[in-house]
Amino acid sequence: MAIIFSDVDIKRFRLRAKHLSRSSKISHTEALDAVAHEEGFSNWALLMKSASPTEAAPVSTLRREYFRFVRTTEGMHQAMRKVRAQGPYDYTQRGSPAERATAQLANDFADGANAVDFAVDFMECLLSVPQFRIHPESLVKAEMRSWLPYFVSPQNDDAQLLVNRHYKPVGLRTPEWVEYAAYPHLKVALNSEQRLTIAHKPSAVGFLYADAIAPWQSRQNAELYLVRLRALQQFLRASPRRKVSLSSLTSTPPRSLEQIREAFAQGRFAELKPDQA
Repeated sequence: MAIIFSDVDIKRFRLRAKHLSRSSKISHTEALDAVAHEEGFSNWALLMKSASPTEAAPVSTLRREYFRFVRTTEGMHQAMRKVRAQGPYDYTQRGSPAERATAQLANDFADGANAVDFAVDFMECLLSVPQFRIHPESLVKAEMRSWLPYFVSPQNDDAQLLVNRHYKPVGLRTPEWVEYAAYPHLKVALNSEQRLTIAHKPSAVGFLYADAIAPWQSRQNAELYLVRLRALQQFLRASPRRKVSLSSLTSTPPRSLEQIREAFAQGRFAELKPDQA
């Protein structure tokens, strides 16, 4: 079956080529061809023929409004391995080889809901890998720390910003100071009950995980994180004209608040539906 590379994959390949060009003192074109050869293609032009239609289209014709995560199970398995430096290690560059190869996606997301949908797709792909073993210096771990929501950070306008483990807007990796106000498209509006629902524990409102139970450490941690992500996804998919909280969700038969919270924790969303009143 033909390999189709997602736009995320292509961005990662371009970053690898950039670092290879700097470290090996070769031209950018030569570096692109070298990366293509590592992926099983004789040159970069042939690799790009396997890019998704969105990535292959001229930049001037693109108006991407919704950014999707697309990666095969085998591709995810490969990304769980250690990323080794290409050529002599460049100590002038910040971050590990895996971190430097992680694409910057904050401005690719259409909005906060898109970022959460992307995260759900990422986690579902990760959990499809039969053997769950993520190397500490892998691309997957670097991507999870950068691309996936860690905390819904309260802002001054009764909204929250989705931030990653680096406390940067989700999708962004930089050691520099960042103004959250520059990323208004990544804001969400959750009430206190919703933020409690997605928290990994009651005393950590708005935090989807902690370092001790980070989703890259074990399959169980990843599965529990995905449950909380799906709860967040359900809240953000509700109509913007109607706030949905735990108390405004009903099931058949009606349930108590504790039973509804338990259903969310176990991922049984099919039993719940927004109140039509």
